[in-house]
Amino acid sequence: MDIYTHFVQWVECRGIVLHDIAATPFEGRGLGVRAQKRISAGATLLEVPFTALYTPESVPNPIRAAARQTRAHGLLAAALASNTPPAWSAVLPTRADLEASMPLCWPDALLFHLPPAASQLLKEQAAKLRADWASVSSAINHIKQRHYRYNWLLVNTRSFYFVPPTQRHRPPAPSNCLALNPFADCLNHSSTPSATVKPCGTSFVVSANTNIEADEEISISYGNHSNDFLLVEYGFIMEKNPWDEFLLDPWILARMSQAQINELDREGFLGSYILDRNTVCYRTQVALRLLCTSLDSWKNFLKGLDGTKNDERSYRDLLYQILEECRDHIPPTLAKISSFDDRFKSQKSTLTHRWNQIDLLVRAAMLQI
Repeated sequence: MDIYTHFVQWVECRGIVLHDIAATPFEGRGLGVRAQKRISAGATLLEVPFTALYTPESVPNPIRAAARQTRAHGLLAAALASNTPPAWSAVLPTRADLEASMPLCWPDALLFHLPPAASQLLKEQAAKLRADWASVSSAINHIKQRHYRYNWLLVNTRSFYFVPPTQRHRPPAPSNCLALNPFADCLNHSSTPSATVKPCGTSFVVSANTNIEADEEISISYGNHSNDFLLVEYGFIMEKNPWDEFLLDPWILARMSQAQINELDREGFLGSYILDRNTVCYRTQVALRLLCTSLDSWKNFLKGLDGTKNDERSYRDLLYQILEECRDHIPPTLAKISSFDDRFKSQKSTLTHRWNQIDLLVRAAMLQI
């Protein structure tokens, strides 16, 4: 019996119902879910009763009691690290796979070349892991740190938002509304998903939202996320991502005086300057106009008043210069990435591809100015 058949038998024993779908490895995407026959839009593909979920409430009492101050994420990771069912463990990504794909596990020399938004997200993620590990390791001494990190990343990449029915009148903090959802966690992400996942009654139900052909991979959406977010949180980037964007903060803030930084902070416009696939955000316009127009003109812009033609020309010229500086940063970054040895082949490939995506994003914006 192969590991996928064994896995399906295990999930079915937990009360999970599969309708004409199968767990299948896909080249370059890991384990996924495919249709075994043509499926019509609206058909139910998968039913996962809430009783089959792994939730903080289902964590064994000894672990819950020992690590009672730990967040849901950290608690679920401790439970997995202590005992993952063999049939499930056999189809999960290996530790080597996760350590290669997740920036949290990369050496600092590689992390230096992450895009700015990815670096920010990674710092926040690392702080959460440190806090969870500190809580768990002080209470449970049989779990090794590297093994805990591996299981923490499994939870990070595979958990679903879930509020237990008994807590819906007073739900916990969103960060504690987590559950591991066996088999549903095999569904890969797409910006054009073929299925949706919704709680319905006492189950999670996965339904087709379009016609699906036999042997076609079935996908869901993890949310409208940029590739930097997907890289840090899930360990992959999308080839085509309508929600992709690039953080311009390092290039804009480097031009600011302390007085200008204070002014932006007072008005609530300090940081988070975004270039998406269409244009720069309003926050970026505010910051750049502070740099290139008079203070009175800038305050009028905040009030929604139109500036002069000279103001507009100055803004566009400065935006072009900023984007040009971003592009100038890319070739030396790619050269440094390529200098790493082949122990980091997959990481090099991901970073190179990501910076090439950013180059296209920036170049497209420059052509519109």
